Amino acid sequence: MRTSIDLNCDLGEGIGNEVALMPLISSCNLACGGHAGDLETIDQVVQLAKQYKVGVGAHPSFPDREHFGRREMQLSFKALKDSVLE
Repeated sequence: MRTSIDLNCDLGEGIGNEVALMPLISSCNLACGGHAGDLETIDQVVQLAKQYKVGVGAHPSFPDREHFGRREMQLSFKALKDSVLE
């Protein structure tokens, strides 16, 4: 029986280590701009993931760059939905 492990990593958070990490992982969670990331970074990381055949998932967060998405926020359903859609 063969066992497989998904080696996953959070990327696109402004650290700049995506090129070094991408060949070592099988999937990544890509910062969507709430706590970190921007459209340019998202595009760059997706292109790298395609090159290395790495799966990409969304990493949404509270719109809280100052506290890196770690501060609890009381948002209405509409505000939360709008943030995730953005």
